[in-house]
This record gives sequence, C-alpha cells and structure tokens, in this order.
Amino acid sequence: GRVHGNKADSGMDQGRPTARPHDDHMNTTMIIEATEIENRLRKHLLTLVEPTVKRQTVLDARVKEVKGNLERQIEEMKNLKEMWQGAASVKTQVEELRAELASWDAGRRQFEQSVGSRFGLQESTMTGLRQSFEKRQ
Repeated sequence: GRVHGNKADSGMDQGRPTARPHDDHMNTTMIIEATEIENRLRKHLLTLVEPTVKRQTVLDARVKEVKGNLERQIEEMKNLKEMWQGAASVKTQVEELRAELASWDAGRRQFEQSVGSRFGLQESTMTGLRQSFEKRQ
C-alpha cells in the first residue's frame, strides 16, 4: 500500500523527486548510452540505405540516358517519315516521267518503223527504176 506522511520527510516536494547526485550520474550515463545507441543505429541505417541510394542514383542517370536516346530516336523517326513522304512524292514524279518516256519511246519506234517501211518502199521503187533504166539502155 501507500505510505502516508509528510512530503518533506519523504523527499517529495510538490510531487517531484528531489535531485540526488547519484540520480544525476545515472541520468547522464543513460543519456550517454542512449546517444551512443542512437549513433550506432544511425551508422547502421546509413550502411543499409547507402547502397540503395547509390543504385537509385545510377538508375536515375540510366533513365535520363534512355530518355535522351528515345527522344533522339523519335526525332530520327520523324525525319525518316518526312524523307519517306518526300520519296513518295519523288516516286510519283519518277513514275509520271517513266510513263512519258515510255510514250515517247513507243512514238519513236512507230516513227522508225514508218521510216523503215518508207525507206524499203523507196528502195524497191529505186531498184525497179534502175532495172527499167538498164533495160532501156
């Protein structure tokens, strides 16, 4: 149970314990030990967290590098698309030119055939005239 008596006699003043030299030494020792424990815990936490922080730093750099590569590739794809669209336009122009050249070529062949036929006809006519001329002489 509880002992009733004078607070001054029991070492109690208004509900607080009185400071004793032994208690101050114990409090100081406990504070020093708690501080040492806290420092050891901090060091231990640093050893646990440091590799993760280093990995994260490396990963952040790698992500930044990959993003840069991706942006360059997107720009290159955009340029290739523009070149492809330009090439499609050139292809259309080339096809049109090819069709026009084929038409000219067909016309040239037809003309050569016509000239060849006329030349052959003239050659036949000249041969006939020569033979007729030779018979008259």
